[in-house]
Amino acid sequence: MSEMRPAVDAGARSRALDTSISCVVTAPAGSGKTELLTQRLLALLAVVDEPEEVLAITFTRKAAGEMRARVLGALALGEQEEAPGEPYRLQTWQLARAVLQRDEALGWALQSTPARLRLQTIDSLCQRIAGEQPVLSLLGGALRPQSNAEWLYQHAVDALLAGLERRHQGDQHLRLLADFYHGDLRKLAAMLVAMLRIREQWLSSMVHLSADAAAIDELQACLSKWCAEILQQARDRLQSYAPELLEVAEFAATTLKANPALGPNSLIRELQGIEALPEPTLAALPAWRGLLELLLTGSLKPRAKISKAQGFPVDREYGAAAIAMSKRHKQNLKRICEAIGKERATLAALQAVAGLPEHGFTENYAPASASTSVNNNSEQPAATELLVAISHCLLQLVAQLQLVFAEQGCCDHTEVTLAALRVLDVSAAQGAGETMQLMQQQGSGAYAWHRRLRHILVDEYQDTSLLQYRLLCALTCDWAQINANGEGRPRTVFLVGDAMQSIYAFREARVQLFLSAKRGCFGDIPLQRIDLLQNFRSSASLVDWFNGPLGAAFPAHEDTARGGVTFSPAVAYASGGSDKPMRFYACVGEHAAQLEAQKIVQLVTASLESRPGSSIAILVKKRGDLRAILPALRAAGIEVQNSDIDLLVQREQVADCLLLARAFMASHDDVAWWALLRAPWCGLGVAVLQQLRRHFSSCKHCGAVPVLLERGVAESTEADSNACKQFLQSLPVDARERLQHLSRALPLAGASRGH
Repeated sequence: MSEMRPAVDAGARSRALDTSISCVVTAPAGSGKTELLTQRLLALLAVVDEPEEVLAITFTRKAAGEMRARVLGALALGEQEEAPGEPYRLQTWQLARAVLQRDEALGWALQSTPARLRLQTIDSLCQRIAGEQPVLSLLGGALRPQSNAEWLYQHAVDALLAGLERRHQGDQHLRLLADFYHGDLRKLAAMLVAMLRIREQWLSSMVHLSADAAAIDELQACLSKWCAEILQQARDRLQSYAPELLEVAEFAATTLKANPALGPNSLIRELQGIEALPEPTLAALPAWRGLLELLLTGSLKPRAKISKAQGFPVDREYGAAAIAMSKRHKQNLKRICEAIGKERATLAALQAVAGLPEHGFTENYAPASASTSVNNNSEQPAATELLVAISHCLLQLVAQLQLVFAEQGCCDHTEVTLAALRVLDVSAAQGAGETMQLMQQQGSGAYAWHRRLRHILVDEYQDTSLLQYRLLCALTCDWAQINANGEGRPRTVFLVGDAMQSIYAFREARVQLFLSAKRGCFGDIPLQRIDLLQNFRSSASLVDWFNGPLGAAFPAHEDTARGGVTFSPAVAYASGGSDKPMRFYACVGEHAAQLEAQKIVQLVTASLESRPGSSIAILVKKRGDLRAILPALRAAGIEVQNSDIDLLVQREQVADCLLLARAFMASHDDVAWWALLRAPWCGLGVAVLQQLRRHFSSCKHCGAVPVLLERGVAESTEADSNACKQFLQSLPVDARERLQHLSRALPLAGASRGH
């Protein structure tokens, strides 16, 4: 901050440092989130008895390291006697001095033992919890978490499907699933692998489903409620078009009913007699699908071309009056479709309807093969029968996965988190019995975590998964009661995030958890909502642009069910900036990449000339987009720092060095040695390489390149060396000179012994 003026949200920032309350903080980009987190952490350290009572959770090791560096930097700042002049640094200085006083009074020695600061990723936290109780966690020994566990899932699925080869009664559920997939075991295996990836989302439900028939009714109720929400949103969005749309739909449906040859399989017929938009219920799904077919194409885009297949004939045989009416309704429908195409929210609502299931859990499904029904009769299996089969197979699959984990000595991160939950949530553990009483004793592992923690901070909370949420709830399960009983200082949670930056849904992140927290609670713990508005990073003109066109790209209304997030405008702290903060340059055509690279070089050059020594960031969607840009920048003499993008290991020079290392380490690494002979420092032609290969096939004295070179140049009268020399002499002069040069340059004696 360059000016001595308070932020517009200074009051909210001060409230965030109240260690007696739990908060959920919305912190957009540039709002000073990391500084606020550091200050909150310092404020908490100043009031606890041990630093381990405060847990700060990040989602990457890099973020945890940065947070630790911030805290230690703040403590170093606090050692200075003179107070800083900047308001935000002054507050950090004051908080740090309070921590240093606490540190000295209680003998923490934080600066010399920073490991006492509990700043860690959620994965490392889970490993620690599970590792402290190997029996209760069911992990047994130490299993190595694997970032890529696909091969473990595949092993478990292969073992399960091997049961299809054994025709025992116990395989009936698996056979039913195989029948449902038309015997396509590859497709079935792919589904099972996908289910293992997200087993934390369904495991407890499948346990109930396999043991309780009433669970089917609960699933049906949930499905009906979810479908009703989706359908109601679509209904609300179409209300403004209803009068004209209903008239068009009735005409199209009546026409198709009267003329079966037009769109023989069209669902638009379901709309005949329609007087109002369909109700938001599963029973009305046929009518909804008819509307979708009327308004959208098969690829779920608004119809641009409308024909007789949708019920709008223009052939003379239908008569002039009918054709005129058809053209009028067709124009009206086209106008509606064009309008929907311009309304992203309406189009998204209709596309969501298209994704709804065609059946509930109480209807019948046709089996893949009528002759292979599990009941050996011609009846169609009910959805309930399929659900029961799925639940049994998935539970068997999870058990098989546990065996694979034990055999391989490793597991996935999900298993580590589930193991930590088993430690913390002992009340839900099957057969706990006496174990439950044991865990309540002083010093027990599970209750030690509840007892030792007083405060939890979570960074990037918008990227929390359901499983991670369950873990946090387990850590804080009794905090609301403890706070209500007035047992010491209040225990708090501090959740920081930005729903607008939630981009990890593909990693099972659920922004809905953040949106839910903003409504005022985390489990049973009440939360105070704090919204940061000030942007300290960008100029006023850029912030204003963000608040305008960029803000319009977000939904107008929050949608918790589908994770729809509204835009939160910011207030710039810095003034000024370019009058045109955003410029667009279109590079199209066959040479678009080269044109783009040239334009970027022009812009970078102009910027460096106007502001010498400044740094410029170039953001791209993926590494491949830099193929033309990086060479163009280097050709223009512009230095580029791109160590995380242009990886050293991918450079030819580094690849050649790695090749040399491989060759030195193993004389019989044929791939390395043949590549070495082809490399620029030797450069043998393909014909010579073929001669070498034929020699190795026929010569019993040498079977590897380094052996041939060593014996071919050595001063020896042995028959094997003479044979090698004779072969080398038969090669072209140029090739022989290249090999002799290589033999002198490389430590062949060591390489031939595998050193």
